[in-house]
Amino acid sequence: MDLNLNADRFSGKDYVSLYNKFRPEPPREILLHCLQYLGRTKAELILDLGCGTGLSTRILSNYGQRIIGVEPSEAML
Repeated sequence: MDLNLNADRFSGKDYVSLYNKFRPEPPREILLHCLQYLGRTKAELILDLGCGTGLSTRILSNYGQRIIGVEPSEAML
């Protein structure tokens, strides 16, 4: 499997613009259930793999003390 080809699908100005326009927010209920399962009101660390332009990362920042976003596509960053 060529991972570069997979990452290339998510690059370019046109894709980034569409992503920002149509990417839904993560359901807050899921985040709250995860924290409840952990017995916490905030997570110590949240890792957002494939964070894209950071839409979800910004939302996740309300639920954690430290947030790390990782994105392989330079255009998405």
